[in-house]
Amino acid sequence: MPPAPNSKDNMRSIPSIAYDRTNLRVLSIAIATVMIGFGLFGPFLPLYAELLGANIGLQIGVIVASFTLTRALCSIPVGWLSDRIGRKNVISLGVFLYAVVTLILAFSGDWIQLLILRGVQGVTSAFIWTPATTIIADSTPPERRGRALSIFNSSATTGLILGPALGGAIQIWTKNYFGLQLLDSFRSPFLFGAVLASVSSLIVWLYARETHLGTTPARPGEGVSAKLNPKFRATFYTLMTLAFANGFTLGFTPPLIVYFAEHEYGLSVESTAISISVAFFLSGAVNAMVQLIGGRLADSTRKKKTIMILSILVSQLVTVLLPMSPTVFLFVSLFIIRSGLLALLRPSLFVFQEDLMPKNIRGKLTGVMDTMRSAGAVSGPILGFLFYDLISPSTPFYLGAGIFLVATLFFYVYAREPKLEESEA
Repeated sequence: MPPAPNSKDNMRSIPSIAYDRTNLRVLSIAIATVMIGFGLFGPFLPLYAELLGANIGLQIGVIVASFTLTRALCSIPVGWLSDRIGRKNVISLGVFLYAVVTLILAFSGDWIQLLILRGVQGVTSAFIWTPATTIIADSTPPERRGRALSIFNSSATTGLILGPALGGAIQIWTKNYFGLQLLDSFRSPFLFGAVLASVSSLIVWLYARETHLGTTPARPGEGVSAKLNPKFRATFYTLMTLAFANGFTLGFTPPLIVYFAEHEYGLSVESTAISISVAFFLSGAVNAMVQLIGGRLADSTRKKKTIMILSILVSQLVTVLLPMSPTVFLFVSLFIIRSGLLALLRPSLFVFQEDLMPKNIRGKLTGVMDTMRSAGAVSGPILGFLFYDLISPSTPFYLGAGIFLVATLFFYVYAREPKLEESEA
C-alpha cells in the first residue's frame, strides 16, 4: 500500500472497509458498557470522598482532577503507541486495567487512597478514549464521520446516563436490603462497575477489527503539527484551545453540580444522591439525542464552524444563569438545557479535528487533543472549587464561561474549515 498522503514514511496499513460498521457497532457497545460502570460511581465521588474524610471543596477538586491529570499526561504517548502497535490492542489492555483499578477503588480507606487510585484510573482511561476515537475515524470516510462519531459518543453518553440512576439504586438497595453502613453502600457501585468494564474488554478483544499498524509512526517528541497540511496548522491550534475550554467546563461541572446542590440548597447526602441521579439521567438523555442530530448536521451542512460557535455562545449564557437559580428545580432544568447545547457542539468539534489528521499519525494527534481536553478538565475542578471556597459559589460558573468564550473568539478569527476534498481519509 502506498504511503499516506503528506507522509514520506514507509507505512504498513491494514486495509479497511470504506465504512466499517463492525468497528462502530463493537466500540459503541463496548464504550456504553464502560460508561454505565463509570456512571455508577462517577457523579457520587464528591459524596464518597466526604465520607472518606474530605471536608473542603479543594480536596474534592483535587480528587476529581487527579483522574484527568494522569489521563492528560498519558494521552499523547498512548496515541503514539496506538499508531505503532495498533488501536485494538491498546484499547483491550486499557479497559482490562480500568476494570482492575475500579475494583480496588471500592476498598479505599481514606480520601488520600481515593486520590491515588483515581490517578491510576486516569492512566487506564487514556488507553481507552484516544485509540477508540482514532479507530472510529480510521473506519469512516470523511463524509460520514460526523454521524459515526456522534453514534459512538451518544453510546458513551447513553451508558453514562444509565449509570447514575443504576448507581443510586444500587447504593440505596445495598444499604436498605443488606443493612450496610452509608460508607459501605457507596462502595458497592464500584464492584458492579468493575464487572461491566471486564465485559467491555472482552467485547473489544473478540470483535473489534484493527485498522492501522505503522512501522515508522511519528515519534513521541516530534512537533504536533509537523505532518499537518500547512494550510490548517493555525486551525489545529485554535481547536486545541477549544479542547482545553471544553475540558475545563466539562471537568468542573459534574462534581460542582453535586456540591452546589448539596450545600447551596441545603440537601442531605441521600437527597442529593437521588436528585443528582435524576438530573444526570435527564441531561444525558437529552445529550445523547442531540449528539445524533448534531452528527447529521455536521455531515449534511458542512457548516461545522457555525454550529460550534452558536452552540458555545448559547450554552455559556445558560452557564452564567445556572448559579442564579432560586430553586433546585430551575437549577436542574438549566443544567439539562446546557447539556443539550454542548451536545450539539461535540460531533462538529470531533469531526473538525479528525478531518485535519493524516491516518499514520492520527493516534498521536488525537492524543494531543485529548491532552488539551484533559488539561482543561484538570484545571476545572481545582480552580472551580478553589474559587468556590475563596470567592463565591457562583464564580466557577462565570470563570468557565469566560474561558470558553475567549477560546471561541480565537477559533472564529483563525480557524478555517476544510472542504470535503481537503479532509484526511
